[in-house]
Amino acid sequence: MTDSPLQHKAILIMRAAEQGKETGETIREYNAIPFVIPLLCIVPSKNDHEIECVLKRLTTYEWVFFTSKNAVHHFFKRLHEYDMTLPKGIHIAAVGIKTKQAIQEYGYETIFTPSKFVAESFAKEIQPLLKSGTRVLFPKGNLARDIISQTLREQGIIVDDVLVYETLENEAAKEELLSVLSQGILDVITFTSPSTVHTFMKMVEGTDWKKWTSHCKIACIGPITAKAAQMYELYPHMIPEEYTIGGLLSCISEYYRSEASY
Repeated sequence: MTDSPLQHKAILIMRAAEQGKETGETIREYNAIPFVIPLLCIVPSKNDHEIECVLKRLTTYEWVFFTSKNAVHHFFKRLHEYDMTLPKGIHIAAVGIKTKQAIQEYGYETIFTPSKFVAESFAKEIQPLLKSGTRVLFPKGNLARDIISQTLREQGIIVDDVLVYETLENEAAKEELLSVLSQGILDVITFTSPSTVHTFMKMVEGTDWKKWTSHCKIACIGPITAKAAQMYELYPHMIPEEYTIGGLLSCISEYYRSEASY
């Protein structure tokens, strides 16, 4: 993009390594400068026995829910380890375009996605498709919120949560993070999850981070992440209407385009 309003803008990405790398490549397409510092790492969960038990009764479920690409990849990896496939007739629901695309990579189609890519919308909009006693399998990560499971259980729906991956702090990234922040070279700091916000704040504790970032614009992928940022007096300048990385980058681009027009 030769006329990109993000040209030469330095943008901090703190997603897990593989996702951060992909986002960094997209940022370069805007002629911006990505600083990819993965504050989090994604690892398989260690609850092998629980997962094995769930897979043995897989045919008893009518639905399976996915709220992240990580959940999709780690669930199907376990499924393949047991040389299994999803039973015919099981319905799949997903939060978000990227999650839906990840499911398609394994040869399955999603029959439900909410109008907004947040758990609250998912929990509300999926209810007409379910009835009391419906059995749902919900593979998830250790930091996933309980809003979907709690809401549906109140309606008599049987939801079995199973931990398939964990999000951990990448302590090794702290030194690089503080180095980049202290140089004052960043234009935009992006937050793509509440866990990214909390980990960022833990790593900058006791430093002059407010001084270092006083000139930076804050971009959050959605309202839940924005709420987490505001807890630390990090007030977002940008929140996209579409809660995806693509939506976030488009929002940042439009912000600077509008700023340049004044």
